[in-house]
Amino acid sequence: MNDYLNVPGTIPAYFARADVRKMEEVQLDYSHGSPVRRLSMLERATARVSARSVLDCPQGYSLLHEAALRLAVFESRHILEHASASWVARTLQSVLGNAHPVALRNAWQGWAILAALDRADLGVEVWLSREPDDPFGPWTRVRLSARCDELGAPR
Repeated sequence: MNDYLNVPGTIPAYFARADVRKMEEVQLDYSHGSPVRRLSMLERATARVSARSVLDCPQGYSLLHEAALRLAVFESRHILEHASASWVARTLQSVLGNAHPVALRNAWQGWAILAALDRADLGVEVWLSREPDDPFGPWTRVRLSARCDELGAPR
């Protein structure tokens, strides 16, 4: 086990690199008018998260890198394949953001982290089913970042 932990690219090596790097600033938008708050309940319910393995985590030191690493650990423990994106958003927010029980009810900050992770090239993908424009049209699978771009466009 100790031989595995000393391999470059594993979790202890990640935190050893993080000690010498400056924390990168990340701007998250989870205000009242943000696109993540405009997602419907069905879109949030159908969202699924996938991540790379722990050994493929990108180098860097920011809130998004921390979240990507945690999701990679969840992936290696086979948690993500059974977890809802709402649970993942609450978990990320409770660790990396506001852990107040009222704030965790909808976990808007966690959803903003998931949207930023999906937009960044850190190995995390969030897919959801988009509601059709036509009432009888088919649902389509889209990335969370693409859906937030659609919702964030001026009407």
